[in-house]
Amino acid sequence: MVSHDSLDIVRLSVKPAMPRRPPGLTPPRYARRMGRMWQISSLSNGLTVVTVPMPHARSVGVALVYGVGACHEPDELAGMSHFVEHLCFKGTPRRPSPKDISSEIEGVGGILNGGTGREETAYFAKVSRAHWPMAVDLLFDMTQNSLFD
Repeated sequence: MVSHDSLDIVRLSVKPAMPRRPPGLTPPRYARRMGRMWQISSLSNGLTVVTVPMPHARSVGVALVYGVGACHEPDELAGMSHFVEHLCFKGTPRRPSPKDISSEIEGVGGILNGGTGREETAYFAKVSRAHWPMAVDLLFDMTQNSLFD
């Protein structure tokens, strides 16, 4: 399991994947209560970017979190979100095999994984600070250009 205490976290999501905040707390107050100062931005394409600046960290955690999970599946398609999550690791036109995907991250000492929950599906990587652009590129390639063969 990856500890996020020593990471710069860049979470890119279709919808913010933060825990529900208690009533009466604004996002900045809630972030302080959670022990971190989250910074939430929205890009012109609608993508929400949540960052946690940690200038002392040597590694970066990057996650793409999609607001689709098990609760969005009809009974006859139970498990489909998890199945699709696994297919995203099988290859893309630029990285045609699972080995091509994993070796790119592992070749720089990084970690790549995914997970499916009730309300979201996440793809995440941990790499040294110098390699975060490659991790973002890889995660977007996996989730937007999967071969599904």
